[in-house]
Amino acid sequence: MSISLSSKKVAFAALMVTPLLLTACGSDSSDTEAASSSAATTTNSSSSSAATSAEAAETTSSESESSEATTINEEQQAQLDVLSQELSENPITFAEAAPVENGETASPEDTAAIEALVRGYTDTNTLRSSLAYTINNTCTRVLEASGADATQLDLNTIPDIPLGGEGTGTVDSITDVVVNGQEASAWVVATAGGTTDSATQRFFNEGGQWKFCD
Repeated sequence: MSISLSSKKVAFAALMVTPLLLTACGSDSSDTEAASSSAATTTNSSSSSAATSAEAAETTSSESESSEATTINEEQQAQLDVLSQELSENPITFAEAAPVENGETASPEDTAAIEALVRGYTDTNTLRSSLAYTINNTCTRVLEASGADATQLDLNTIPDIPLGGEGTGTVDSITDVVVNGQEASAWVVATAGGTTDSATQRFFNEGGQWKFCD
């Protein structure tokens, strides 16, 4: 299976607004290149982890099964290479987020919902599940701005392989949650790959559900 251009654009547009990729929020080109490198490193690490698991399985599986596993991993690596190349050639940038203007302290209910949204991302442990969570919880205008129809995205074309290293990382804290109508913002501190980043994260309420937004 191959990953269509529209699928990749939607996936990476969504990933750019997640709290654990805060360094990609700047519009500066060097920041974008760093984000591209980080994405490539993560996907290559994931593929290496999958390959290691396949090699371990070879000791107990038949020769034909081992051959099949190797073929699958090669396909996954090829798709990951395409993803990384697409991101480096067509970077998606967002202006650095600012707190919501005239925002008031969020209610306990809104605060809890936003915290659950942000922390929920860290519960994903595969490339496909992390993309699915992000896309399903990203506001419509960001997805539409990517030039793709999210409803036509087939997540089955995304390799369902484990994320390498620390996975999606950890959310250290979520503070200063403020709301103004359907818009909200919060100060998020997150750690991934041994690096801690902090920035303002924006959210938008669609149909009663808070989603990542810009």
